[in-house]
Amino acid sequence: MDNDQIVSRMNSYLHTSANVLADWLGSLLPRASDDWWEECVLDKLSYNQREMAIERGFTELGQFDLAALLRIADKSWYAMRNVAFLPTMLMYGKEASNRKQEIDRQHYTIPNQRPKDKHCGKI
Repeated sequence: MDNDQIVSRMNSYLHTSANVLADWLGSLLPRASDDWWEECVLDKLSYNQREMAIERGFTELGQFDLAALLRIADKSWYAMRNVAFLPTMLMYGKEASNRKQEIDRQHYTIPNQRPKDKHCGKI
């Protein structure tokens, strides 16, 4: 398989993922709040994502890209948990992942504190 085929297949998978996530969020978020579009969608986007959505007049979840949909899912997790059975262990795993990312970010901001790993190249 050549690079063009790989990239094409990856793009297809990402597009499918965005569609599936939009459908899933569309089935849960309207039940989370009466004003779900504002509270669970627009308020959860980054400033730039929100401005773009308003500027382009987005009215459906399917209009967002995968990055925006993932952010909406992440930031609306607790609201969705109240209307659907979302496993508690998944929340603990997500929280642990978030903490690990914070620690990693802090670790890499300290000068000369890079890990001594054979996979880390010299700068």
